Amino acid sequence: ASVTGQAYPEALQQMLLRPAGMNTATAVYRRFARTRDRAALHVIVDGKPVPAFVRSTDTMAPAGGVSGTILDIAAFLQLHLNRGLVNGRQIVLPSALDDCYRRYTDLGKGVRVGTDPRDHAYYGMGWDITVKPDGTEYINHNGAFSAGARTIVSFRRADEIGLVVLSNGFLTLLPEAMVDVFFQLYDTGRVRPGTLASFQKRAVKDGVTAGVDTLISTLFGLVDAPAIIDGLPLSAYAGKYHNDYIGDFDITETFDPESGHNALFFKATARRTDVKVQIIAKNGQLAARTHEGGLIGLEFQNFDGDRFNELVIPNAAPLGWQTLSRVR
Repeated sequence: ASVTGQAYPEALQQMLLRPAGMNTATAVYRRFARTRDRAALHVIVDGKPVPAFVRSTDTMAPAGGVSGTILDIAAFLQLHLNRGLVNGRQIVLPSALDDCYRRYTDLGKGVRVGTDPRDHAYYGMGWDITVKPDGTEYINHNGAFSAGARTIVSFRRADEIGLVVLSNGFLTLLPEAMVDVFFQLYDTGRVRPGTLASFQKRAVKDGVTAGVDTLISTLFGLVDAPAIIDGLPLSAYAGKYHNDYIGDFDITETFDPESGHNALFFKATARRTDVKVQIIAKNGQLAARTHEGGLIGLEFQNFDGDRFNELVIPNAAPLGWQTLSRVR
């Protein structure tokens, strides 16, 4: 700003924000406050999100005090993915961006975004650089206000793909988890088993529990079932069910390290991998998420006072084979 003779907000707007297409972004809080369509900071009070605080970030504008929409930040991400080129015009020199991504400080392994303890983290100029065990490099920057915001930008230069997550609530690990799940789905089409447990462990390690249930239900749509479901022990549900189309459907009661208590798991005939039975956060119904990402509803019927004798899988209803009978 001193080179241009302008105040920092004006220099930033003229030299970067407008040329980059960040048309509503501003480093001046009062301009943001005059915007009619804006998001307020929220915190959780008695289990509900409440717009309890106002925070002016003018004094820290050069270190992260810019307000904008998801489209503004997406334009900023696109600038990086395009090596500083916007609509055919070179806004930032590629060499300047390379300097930003240079690994100046070695932070060690397992300390930044990602769930794998083998991830190697470095710090560049305002960017975290995470290198996976296979050599894949992620450029990230995240930040938060405990008064009600949590955000992240993450991208892979080699693949020219990235993701922006903005939240007007202090939901610990939610943006980071969304980024991790996004890239897993992009790379493999499925979410790696153990991802949920990894983020839960990180929350416990960081001494943070607020927002973890929201994180789980938001990302996965499912939450762990209690050890007693609808007043009945898990043994009332466990057993082998069968019909001639689906075959054997084994539901077992096994200790679950993710929840810390016993849970129900099943092995269908066609796919011999453990799948945990959970609860759909929105309606409390039993369901399971397969490793391929599909959601299977499970309804237990015909209770004889000790256990259920029928299992209904609504997904199979169009074929007429939704009901399985207990055989053990």
